[in-house]
Amino acid sequence: MSFSAAADRDLVVSAAQGLEGGFEELVRRYQRPISGYVYRMVGDYDAALDLTQEIFIKIYGSLARYRPEFKFSTWIYKIAHNAAIDHLRRNSGRERSLVNAPRLTTTNCRSKARV
Repeated sequence: MSFSAAADRDLVVSAAQGLEGGFEELVRRYQRPISGYVYRMVGDYDAALDLTQEIFIKIYGSLARYRPEFKFSTWIYKIAHNAAIDHLRRNSGRERSLVNAPRLTTTNCRSKARV
């Protein structure tokens, strides 16, 4: 079977049956667009690459739940969107606490050290 000419649905079926080439072709087709999409959402290149890897791991583990009446691209982008939102939620508290944290100056440090 030529995986490069196969439709996404056929690749999902072959990947779900354990044929590595099917999933490898899906990754080849969607890795760059998904990482770009995630990067635009999170604004951090390294985080986008990590999330993209996690997304494809999720996809591989969820292939049996893919419903072929829907476009594969819609399904994969929904997974990517949810992963990016989860990442933003997990990291928003840390960023907010750093932004709103009081600035420490040498004067503040010296006065606290004397106490």
